[in-house]
Formats: sequence, C-alpha cells, structure tokens
Amino acid sequence: MADWSDDWGYCHPSIEQMAIKCRQTERNILNLIADLENSSELPAGTRKGGRGKGSGSVYQVITGMNQVAITASEQSSPLARITLAKLASGEVAPHLRQNRHWKRMKDFR
Repeated sequence: MADWSDDWGYCHPSIEQMAIKCRQTERNILNLIADLENSSELPAGTRKGGRGKGSGSVYQVITGMNQVAITASEQSSPLARITLAKLASGEVAPHLRQNRHWKRMKDFR
C-alpha cells in the first residue's frame, strides 16, 4: 500500500491491484488486510461508495506514526479531508466486510 500512498499515508488501491503487485490471490489480500487491521498496523478503511472505478476503499498506512502524526495527517492529506468530510456527511459509510476478521471501522476521524 505504501507504493500508492500520498505523503500522509493515504491510498486507495483496489484489491485486484494489490493482488497483482504482491502476486497473491484477492482472497489472500483480504485476509492480509484483516490481519493488519486486527494488529492495529492499518486502520480500517472507508468505502468511497458506488461500483467500478474509484469505488474502492481508502486506507492509511500508519506504520511508524504516533497518534499526533496520525491526527495531523488527517488535516493535511487532501484524500483524507475529502473522505472524512464524506464520512461525516453520511455520503460514504465506514468499512463493513462480511469476512469474520473485518469489523466496523473505529476511531477513524
């Protein structure tokens, strides 16, 4: 994900793109993302809504960042500001996955 992230760690690669780049199956990518979320290395993503191009999830790579840096990045990243405004207005919803490892996004501001 870091290859796709902006300067503040935000990115929105598709599961298919990640599978191709990592030479893994899409199912394995979903499991790896769930593992990263469960270990708090990756906050749960936010669905951008819709279908097709541009409808995937927004993630933030936070490895090596403390809470102050994470909060500051939310104010600095254009992608974060747009996504968080849509989340606050109800235009998009927190990430929900049917996979048992995925849970409702928490503490995503």
